[in-house]
Amino acid sequence: MTTQDERHQTRERSGNNRKRNTAAQKQFRDAIKKYRALQLVHGLAKNDPKGSRDASRWLEATMKTLIQDYASAECQQLADNIYHTLPRELRDTIYKHYWAGKPDKETFYGVRYQKLGDTPWMHSCDREPCQCFCLDELPHITQHQIVGLEMAREVAIAYYKAMPDDRLGYDITSLATFLTKDHFHLGIVPADHIRRLHITISPVKCPKLVMHAHGEYCISLEGQQLVKKSMGSLAKIQQKDGFQLCITLGDGIWASRPEQTMEALRPVYKNLKQAGMRIHVYGRPSTKSCPIARIDGYYGMARQE
Repeated sequence: MTTQDERHQTRERSGNNRKRNTAAQKQFRDAIKKYRALQLVHGLAKNDPKGSRDASRWLEATMKTLIQDYASAECQQLADNIYHTLPRELRDTIYKHYWAGKPDKETFYGVRYQKLGDTPWMHSCDREPCQCFCLDELPHITQHQIVGLEMAREVAIAYYKAMPDDRLGYDITSLATFLTKDHFHLGIVPADHIRRLHITISPVKCPKLVMHAHGEYCISLEGQQLVKKSMGSLAKIQQKDGFQLCITLGDGIWASRPEQTMEALRPVYKNLKQAGMRIHVYGRPSTKSCPIARIDGYYGMARQE
């Protein structure tokens, strides 16, 4: 149940948001009046084309700012109503529905390689390179200035839990970065909340793993060690029971000795299986001409020394 103090705080926030909306509407009307006054004084329509363009640009910039302020206040009021009225289970349903409907034009799994400057996050990123998610347009629902810090964190957690298939794939060498970095700058890391993951191990696609032998790409000895080290980061996943993990051994593995890669995976595979993870390993059963198929039956065989 909502306490009396919480209801009072909710009413107070709603009142403040209504005041902001009223102020934004007044500023909007004042901007229109000022624009018309400029037209009247300068005769912009006929005698001063440059002045007309300047006034139009001024009005456009002013309108954009006012609309943003108004939208922000509306978002704050809606977020307050959701957060302080609905139980967590219903809020999570809203977040899940929101992320499931996001358009593909937003790239949620990219990485920024430059300072963010005026960021919508809690603080500017001081990492070199930055490991923030690169969003074409950071949704209002993830901006703590608009929805509040606690709700923004809930939204980030819901994103990791509901990540769609096309955003689940990571190269083995970027696995630790993905699992352990606070990509939204909200104190939330994926390893604590994700429920499935698809990892690709491919020397052809990852230069850090590659060596050349007999005119073909294959995985190097250093690459084997890197795979083993990177797989160890899966131990950081908090909710292992029922977790869905898919590992694909891509092109370049079967040009070398595939059992080396399988053995590099064995300790982690065994530990995660015992912890309740559902793990599928895909690769080519014999040669590179064979189709990709499940090969995790390998671990039911006697270990090759």
